[in-house]
Amino acid sequence: MRHWLAQLFFPPLFEGVEVNRAGHLLKFVFRFTLGVIGIAIPLNLLIIPTSGRILPLVLVGGIVLALYRLIGLGKIKLAAILYISLTTLVVLILAYLSGGLLSPVFNMLLVSCFFAGVLLGGRGGLIFVGIALGAAFGFLMLHLNNPPPSLIHYLPVDYLVVFSVLLMSIMVLLFTVLRSLRDALEQAQQEITERRQTAASFKKLEQRYQSIFNRTNDAVILMSVDSTIIDVNERGAEMFGISRTQMIGRRGLEFVAPGERDTGMAQLQNVVGGQTLPIYERKMVRANGQEFPVEINLSLVYDEQGLPIQTQSVVRDISERKKTEEKLINIENRYNALFEAHTDGIFLVGLNGRILESNQRAAKMLGFSLDEILGQDVGTFVAIEDRPNLQERILTLQKGQPVPLYERKFICKDGRVLPTEVNAMMVYDKDGQPQGIQSIVRDISERKKNEGELHFLIHQLENQRAKIETALEVSKATISILEPDILIQKIVDLVQERFGYYYVGLFLLSEDHTHAVLRAGTGEAGQKMLASQHALLVGAGSMVGWSIANKTPRIALDVGLDAVHFDNPLLPETRSEMALPLMIRGEAIGALTVQSAVEAAFSQEDIAVLQVVTDLVAIAIQNARFHTQLTGYAEELERRVLERTAQLEATNQELESFSYSVSHDLRTPLRAINGYSSILLDEFASEFSPPARSFQEKIRHNATRMGELVDGLLAFSRLGRKKIQKTEVTPSLLVAELIEQLETEITRRGILLTLEDLPPCEADPLLLKQVYANLLSNAIKFTRDQPEPRITIGTRPTETGLAYFVRDNGAGFDMQYVDRLFRVFQRLHREDEFEGTGVGLAIIQRIIHRHGGNVWAEAELGHGATFFFTLGGMAIDDTGIFF
Repeated sequence: MRHWLAQLFFPPLFEGVEVNRAGHLLKFVFRFTLGVIGIAIPLNLLIIPTSGRILPLVLVGGIVLALYRLIGLGKIKLAAILYISLTTLVVLILAYLSGGLLSPVFNMLLVSCFFAGVLLGGRGGLIFVGIALGAAFGFLMLHLNNPPPSLIHYLPVDYLVVFSVLLMSIMVLLFTVLRSLRDALEQAQQEITERRQTAASFKKLEQRYQSIFNRTNDAVILMSVDSTIIDVNERGAEMFGISRTQMIGRRGLEFVAPGERDTGMAQLQNVVGGQTLPIYERKMVRANGQEFPVEINLSLVYDEQGLPIQTQSVVRDISERKKTEEKLINIENRYNALFEAHTDGIFLVGLNGRILESNQRAAKMLGFSLDEILGQDVGTFVAIEDRPNLQERILTLQKGQPVPLYERKFICKDGRVLPTEVNAMMVYDKDGQPQGIQSIVRDISERKKNEGELHFLIHQLENQRAKIETALEVSKATISILEPDILIQKIVDLVQERFGYYYVGLFLLSEDHTHAVLRAGTGEAGQKMLASQHALLVGAGSMVGWSIANKTPRIALDVGLDAVHFDNPLLPETRSEMALPLMIRGEAIGALTVQSAVEAAFSQEDIAVLQVVTDLVAIAIQNARFHTQLTGYAEELERRVLERTAQLEATNQELESFSYSVSHDLRTPLRAINGYSSILLDEFASEFSPPARSFQEKIRHNATRMGELVDGLLAFSRLGRKKIQKTEVTPSLLVAELIEQLETEITRRGILLTLEDLPPCEADPLLLKQVYANLLSNAIKFTRDQPEPRITIGTRPTETGLAYFVRDNGAGFDMQYVDRLFRVFQRLHREDEFEGTGVGLAIIQRIIHRHGGNVWAEAELGHGATFFFTLGGMAIDDTGIFF
């Protein structure tokens, strides 16, 4: 209730931004009026308690409250009209009831109407002045005819109520006027703001227009209605090859090609007359006289009154587009020419399966005219058996998947079935959407005919191939089978199986050459004849005897008509027979008989192939005989080789024992010579003349050297008796041990020694270490005179496997003497240059050979040498036999 009263007496309209002097005054008057009415009602109830006096007060109070609430809700104009109208009506009624013209209430009415007219002014003021004059005239007429009764007598407080109501009316009118003025002011301000915004928008539009005008890729030309150029952008000046200042002021028709100026002027007049032209093409001319094609969008520009003031032309240079169009036209012409001149039929089928286009060749292939096939479903021309996969291929193409070349049978107008080969592809529009299927159809009738003939020829070739393969198998058999009886049985079985003959048999001449004896035969009949040692006389009594006697083949395509044919009861179904002699160096050694249960079963190709077979058989039989002889010779040779090997082994053992004995026996006298020569030099040196002492020193030196040679020879001979014991060896470890043993010498000499990674191998570790020791000692010895000696130990791949090497930059040697390098006691340097016995490399070679490997050297005199060796998988003993 409290909140409702607050909303009623303190509406939101009079709070916040609407609070002003008129608002405060109006609020005061409203509250004052309500207060006076609130006092007047109880006074009237106390003094004159009649409903005629109380009801107007309550009515006026209700009107005041309703007006106050309407104003609070913002319905100011409605509140003002209702309040003035209702209070005027109430006041007129009260004036009538209280004496008319003589009532003080009437005077207040005149005052309120006067103030209302003054405040409202204009039409509202005239209305209220008219109300006042009308009320006065009405009451005057009442007084003249029938004066109104004076039914109500007012108390002073009643006059105060009337005065308050009239005052409130004046305030409402005043507030309404002020509110109207404020609304008008706000509207004026809003219009000013909108005009400013419109001006700014126009300015932005102008800037945007100028930006587009100056930056567009097309020429923009503004002309007056008589075609005088008013303005042009930079692109336009550039297009016509002239400056803007030179173009402005000239007539636009000057830049139109002479042949099109009349048409251009007519189009300009049509646009000025209000006609809208679509974009059109025109030939223009540059300042240098060059003509070029353009596309023009011509429009009319109007002023604010809607009158045409100028034209605007947007001109686009389409020279490149025209060139492209010409190329496209040429391509299309070439396509159309190719389309019609193509030797194959061409169909363009829509996605619905109907023929959209076709060349004359396609229609002619089917025997129809173009009009008869265009628009028809392509399936109506396809053979029934090919129709099921027609739609499937169309769907495949629509998915963007290629369809390989395929064959299709078409039905011609005369009912013929036309075999064709079709190459189908999807045709797309410029947006990449499928438009149809283009099929290139080739008539393959002739090819199909040729294919039939080719199949027949292939069948014949297959038969010939089978026969030739049989000949090849016979050839293989003659090489792999050396036993004559096994070989010829294998051959007759092959010939019968591959050629499908009734019977095949092979005869060889007897030792006296009078009979042909059966050596191999097929089937049960062949086995029976072999068991009975079947033989035929050489001569005209049989096909086999005749061919051997005459050394030429004989063929009976019908054995019943050939008198030479031997009627064999074991072969009753024979209808044709062929006998081919087995020839060796012009002599017949036998014959091959081939029999068939069909008459005329043999062709020239059969005869040729079987002749090859018989030639191979003859050679194989001869080779088998030679093999038998060679086998005897080989056995005899093997026996002799074993005997010779035993003798050679005994000789090698005797030689080795002799070498060891000689070497051992030589060591004792050499020691004596060396010892006695040393005693002579040490104890009797003063008694010898200088030449004698020199001779004694040479004797001792040579004895010492002879001892070294004997030691080397002993080592070489012992190596032959040592058995190799192979195991997995890591050469890097062996070489590292040798380097450690020679470290003092290597350091003293300043040798740069490089040891690369040496892969493991299978070898005798002691012998392999001796190989590296000899090679490393040689490298150290022969780099003696080098200021910066270098030795490298490593590996290198070769064609025969991995090769180990030792390389130095020492004295080297001449490669022309390399064949003497690994011989015993052979040296390539003088004794006074480099000491040595000439046995070390021979020992290396012997060790490597016993490992199944190889050793070689590469060198250049004065630039060092490299020694290579490989280790094979098999070892060799001194006799040269692998074990």
